[in-house]
Amino acid sequence: VERTLIAAIEQVQALEGTERQFEAFDALGPGAQADLLLSIASEPDCGAAEARIRAWLAGDLAALGRAVDRGFRGNAQLRRVLLADRNRWFAERLARRQAQAPSERILMAVGAAHMLGADGVPALLAAHGYTVRRIQ
Repeated sequence: VERTLIAAIEQVQALEGTERQFEAFDALGPGAQADLLLSIASEPDCGAAEARIRAWLAGDLAALGRAVDRGFRGNAQLRRVLLADRNRWFAERLARRQAQAPSERILMAVGAAHMLGADGVPALLAAHGYTVRRIQ
């Protein structure tokens, strides 16, 4: 998906690079790191990922949310660091960028889990006064 978007967009700017992602992973406590690794290791095939894709394509955000929650294995720190904190950072950065160039059209691409719930990017952008719409 990233390569297709990058090829189609005139000016591409990374919202978050791999260094920032790895800093977030590294900042997790040992229990959260273990839960992250166990979550990844417990998906032996692509079936779970395909189910998440089907839920997103069907607009079944409740099913997608349940799948995302299962991936966090009940670890609140893992969810906070990997989703909530990053979502807040994404929304604030995007709002700042838009304020600097109000006539500029911005396309922001994030994973589906970042779109869910009260601490998801759409809800946080709405709190900044933006209207967010899904492109299917």
